[in-house]
Amino acid sequence: DISRVLLEEKSKGYSYKHAAAKKSILKQIFDMAVIDKDIPIQYNPTASVNVPRGMKKGRIEAPETDVVQIIIQNLDKPFGDFVALLLYTGMRTEEAVALKWSDIHLSDADSYISVHAAVDLHGTPLIKEAKTDAGYRTVPILPQLKPFLRRPRSAHADDYIFNVDGKLMTRGQITRRWTSWCKDAGLAAQKTYTNRHRGKKECVRTEWRPTISPHQLRHNYATVLYEQEVDLLTAKDIMGHKDISTTQAIYTSLRQKHRQKEVDKIAGGF
Repeated sequence: DISRVLLEEKSKGYSYKHAAAKKSILKQIFDMAVIDKDIPIQYNPTASVNVPRGMKKGRIEAPETDVVQIIIQNLDKPFGDFVALLLYTGMRTEEAVALKWSDIHLSDADSYISVHAAVDLHGTPLIKEAKTDAGYRTVPILPQLKPFLRRPRSAHADDYIFNVDGKLMTRGQITRRWTSWCKDAGLAAQKTYTNRHRGKKECVRTEWRPTISPHQLRHNYATVLYEQEVDLLTAKDIMGHKDISTTQAIYTSLRQKHRQKEVDKIAGGF
C-alpha cells in the first residue's frame, strides 16, 4: 500500500521532500482514477496517508539573484515592509513578528535592532523571551532598510510593528499577507487541486502558492554574509545561531556550491 511505499523511501535514506513529492504524484494519479468512471475506485487513498516522521529535511536554498532583484523592486507593495525586514536582517519570522517600535534604534552613527523575543505561532500567538545568550542580539540596520522602519506618529513605543488591530499576528494572518505580497510581486503560482474523500462530493479548488518562503530570505542574508567575507563569529552573532557549528555548516555548503560553479566554468572552457 501507499504507507509501505513511503516507509521504503525512508528506509532507503530519501529526504522528506522526496517522499512528499512521490505522495503528490500518487495523489494526482488517484485523483484521475476517481474521476474515471471505468476504474472501480471511490476515493483517493492518499488522503489518509502522511509522509513518515523523522525523514531528513533538504536544505533550504537562497533565492536566485534575479528573484532577489524582483523582491527588492516590489518592497513598496503592501506588506513589503515585513519582507524588507526579513531580507535586510536575516531575522526569523517569529522574531520579526515580536518586534516593538522600542526595539528599533535609528541614528546617523549606529542603527540597530534589539532582538530578545520570538512569537510562538502554534495556536494563539504568545511572546517567548529568549532563553539563551544567542537569543539576545543586535542586528545592524542597513541603509536600505531604514525607510521601512520609520515609526508612524500615531504609533507608541510599546506597539508591535506588525500587528492586526494592535494584537500579535497569527500564523494564518502572516501566511495570507505573505501570499498576497508574493502574488502582487509575481512570485506566486496557481495550483489546482481535485479531492474526493470517502462519502464526500468531489471538490476542485484553485489557490495561489508562493514560490519563495520567508526562511529563504534568511538564507539569502547568510549567503550575503559569506560572499562579503564576514567572519564566522560575527555571522553567528548576527544570525542568532546557538552554536557556531550551524554557521560553519552554512558557510561550508556555500563554499562547496561556489566551488562547483567554478568547476563548471573550467569545464566550459574545453
